[in-house]
Amino acid sequence: MKALETTPELVGGKTDFISQGDPVTMWEGIDDVLATHGLPPARRALPTRGNHALASVMGVIAKTLPLIGILIKPLLTRLLVSLRYQLIITSTSFGRREISDI
Repeated sequence: MKALETTPELVGGKTDFISQGDPVTMWEGIDDVLATHGLPPARRALPTRGNHALASVMGVIAKTLPLIGILIKPLLTRLLVSLRYQLIITSTSFGRREISDI
């Protein structure tokens, strides 16, 4: 926070991931969020094709409804489905380097 207060032009608007540095799988993270809200962990998931089909239907609905005056954004997109099945590695090095008081 000190770097943001003293030199916002260097760190303002940049994304950082705050963690303890230990890797966490996506489903562990989702289960932690669910547990925080008193909900049971996720037990089942749709297969890839089902997710893509659902995202496509939601996209068509979101594009069609504005024709009758209803504006919505799809909750699931094909991009989100694609990202779900990819290994995404994040780094905390920016935060460690730029924000010295973490």
